[in-house]
Amino acid sequence: MLRLRTLGVLDLVDDAGRELRSVLAQPKRLALLAYLAVENRRGFQRRDALLGLFWPDLDHDHARHALNQAVHVLRRDLGPRVVVTRGDEELGVDPTGLWCDAAAFERALEAGHLEPALDLYRGDLLEGFFVCEAAEFERWLETTRATLRRRAAAAAWSLAERAEEQEQGSLAAHWARRAVSLAPADEAGLRRLVALLERQGDWTGAVRAYHEFAARLRRDYDLEPSAETRALVDAIRRRAERHVPGAGIEPPKGLRPEHQPGVARARPLARRGLAILGLVALVLGAAAAWAVWVRREARAPPASLTPIAVLPFTVRGSAEYGYLREGMVELLSTKLDGTGGLRAVQPDAVLGALGRTDGEMDPERARALAERLGGKSYIVGSVVEARGRLHLRASLHRGGGDPIAEATVEGEASRVFELVDELTARLFAGTVAGPGARLERLAALTTHSISALKAYLDGESAFRAGRFHTAVEAFEGAVREDTSFALAHYRLALAALWAEVPIIQELQLAERAQRHAHRLPWHDQTLVNAFLDWRRGSTDNAKVLYGGLVAGYPSDVEAWFQLGEALFHYNPPRGLPIVEAREAFERAVFYDARNWGALWHLALLAASERRWNDFHDLVARLTALEPEPDRLLELRVLDALARQDREAERALAPELRSATFPRLHAIAWRAAVYLHDIAGASRIARFLVQPQRDRANRLNGRELLAYLHLAQGRWRAARAELDSLESLSLPFALQARADLAVGSLSSRPLSELRDLREALRRASPAGLGRLWGRDRPWPQVQAHLLGLLSAELGDTAAVLAYAAELERLGEARDARGLTPALAWSLRARILAAEHRPADALRALGEAHPEIWFGATISDPFYSQGRLRYVRAELLRQVGHYHDALRWYRSLGENSPWDLVFLAPSHLRQGEIYELLGDRAKAAEHYERFIALWREADPEFQPLVARAQARLARLGSRS
Repeated sequence: MLRLRTLGVLDLVDDAGRELRSVLAQPKRLALLAYLAVENRRGFQRRDALLGLFWPDLDHDHARHALNQAVHVLRRDLGPRVVVTRGDEELGVDPTGLWCDAAAFERALEAGHLEPALDLYRGDLLEGFFVCEAAEFERWLETTRATLRRRAAAAAWSLAERAEEQEQGSLAAHWARRAVSLAPADEAGLRRLVALLERQGDWTGAVRAYHEFAARLRRDYDLEPSAETRALVDAIRRRAERHVPGAGIEPPKGLRPEHQPGVARARPLARRGLAILGLVALVLGAAAAWAVWVRREARAPPASLTPIAVLPFTVRGSAEYGYLREGMVELLSTKLDGTGGLRAVQPDAVLGALGRTDGEMDPERARALAERLGGKSYIVGSVVEARGRLHLRASLHRGGGDPIAEATVEGEASRVFELVDELTARLFAGTVAGPGARLERLAALTTHSISALKAYLDGESAFRAGRFHTAVEAFEGAVREDTSFALAHYRLALAALWAEVPIIQELQLAERAQRHAHRLPWHDQTLVNAFLDWRRGSTDNAKVLYGGLVAGYPSDVEAWFQLGEALFHYNPPRGLPIVEAREAFERAVFYDARNWGALWHLALLAASERRWNDFHDLVARLTALEPEPDRLLELRVLDALARQDREAERALAPELRSATFPRLHAIAWRAAVYLHDIAGASRIARFLVQPQRDRANRLNGRELLAYLHLAQGRWRAARAELDSLESLSLPFALQARADLAVGSLSSRPLSELRDLREALRRASPAGLGRLWGRDRPWPQVQAHLLGLLSAELGDTAAVLAYAAELERLGEARDARGLTPALAWSLRARILAAEHRPADALRALGEAHPEIWFGATISDPFYSQGRLRYVRAELLRQVGHYHDALRWYRSLGENSPWDLVFLAPSHLRQGEIYELLGDRAKAAEHYERFIALWREADPEFQPLVARAQARLARLGSRS
């Protein structure tokens, strides 16, 4: 049975899962099929009605001929059992020959199967799909689309109500959010969601849902929420204040940098239990650095191209177009040459070998001529002129058999050159096989420029081999040739991200791709939208979209890879393991064995799991792809570190001295996080602080070294780096010193903390410096760190005031929801200090900030590590040990800043596993804690001795 998907993903596949490209490439015929399939439950459709829907501008005879031709082609391509007739005047589809998701969605709703129905509803009906000169069809589409969306929203609300009645709060919230997402401007629906979240005690989630709705309303409609909605949210805030002290406090009038809040005499707030680390990982290919001199490779010609002979076309119609018989040889050869591994035999050679004979080219003669010209592939075709319009048809043959690709185009004769471009692109699309080449096929069908297509294909080839700067150049060429080439904008955004080109803003490129995405099939619009969500940090949305794509299209390499990216980079901030990404990357490699990105992530996963043989094998495969020099350097350094080959590491020192900042920083943090080699990472980071490096390099290098030292329990060495940092940027050094002072397990003297708070309060952002080309959000950073220092000093009033100040300041760039979450975390510290861990957990809430993971390399302020460690500590205190273990395990999986708490998290896990009676796992974590802090400062050694004693009692596994 054929399967037609029209909800969220427009596609048509046969029973083996193969796309039926001949139909997908013809919008009007595809629209006719979709209309018949969606409306099939309401009976057969009269031919006269279909004429008005699809061919309103043609007279009756020509419209009827067009319908008959469309039905003929559909039956030819789909088989005779799909489009069926009833009498001479009615058409429909046979549901035993064609399954359609929209029809199945409505059947499931009517049967009361709401969850299966919503599984089918993956987006609006034929969203982004457009058919020229068919206004009545567009009106039908808008009406039907709105009806199906309303029915989906109503089903989601029904499921939410059912789940709440069954006391399944999380599930109820899930379905309520789904309902709101289906009607994003429905204020009544928003109020239902907010009320439901409050009934579950999720005040943070309720207020956040309101703010997201309000922002969307302003952005899309320039409106504000109604008084009724604002009153509901204000009431929720007031009720929250009864449970969480200071939740609604506004910053006092005098609370400005020049006014210090009074210091209360209360004891320090849970200083050991609520310690912190820093921030999330430097992402693979994060696109922010400054003034990087890139060594670009010369673009080599393709090693092997397939020779194709374009033979003279048959021309019928007006003699005026007889020139196209030989003219198509010249035109099509020029367009095809160099397109995706194809080489056209020179037109002069073809015409010279052929002579001046007229008539059609029979298959045997065509095959013999192609072989004579040096290849077994050839193209034959026809040009038919009628009433000033041209119909061009071409077929590509290999040997004397059936065609391996066919294409047809039609248009005004005055557009002959554009028609040849379109014919070339469609013909090329038919030559590209295999799931790994799907985007090339799509590119050929969605640009009007052959020059743009050629540049795009060059970019794809470079991107897959890990030559990202070359790919950026090629994709830039593609969008110059065709500014509306959505797929090229999308791939340029990806390539720029991996290439770390500072002058290119990949987020803006992704948004540009989305603006042009209406030219793409819905399947690929979904890819673009999911990538934009991923780039913005809206990972839950991205995972849903990518998950829907791989469920419907199991061989979609791009969707598998991007799903892996979402899981790999965004799982740890949600307390989930990065290993969940392995299957997605393995599936991508299964379908595309040379996929650089998937192989690279699999190598990092192998190292993270200490599967060293797999790691070395994957590094060898990546090296064989001949990536660009800086990527090759990173592979060689990581491989030497993993082998503990100091001689090889020393041999690479000259290249490391001259390496760019992004590459050195990436090697250092990946060595620390994935290779578990903090000492080796520190050796690499030393190259960042060489005297010849510029101020920005040294500033970032000193900060990284300070965090790496503290990760090994070496506060004195970290403080030495911070002292050096002060000479480069006093405010930068003060912020790092404050973050680490409240993050260490060894309490700092109160006098030191008071002096530090006073210095930070008086500091000015002047001279702060930039991290990876980004401005540090000084007001939010300052308020947060002052709140943390105040908590350490026991100054409850100041903590609450700084929490309110954070809320007043609003969001920081690339981090939606982080500033409010940090404000609530400050309040949670008060509750924890009052021995109310359950209330503290409720204050933290279940919502997760949406932070672009590339931003987390810029600044420890963006770290979610502190929030995760605090959450784990509170869960441990309330006896939720397995949940606590999950959050402890997430530390150290994706960020150099998290490593500050890697050793403490191992110590806590050892204690919990010992309590649970799992001696082997307890011993494993005690051993890892001891290894990390073996050379820690004296004040940390009692903790090391305690772990050693417990390990001895358990009996070492080794």
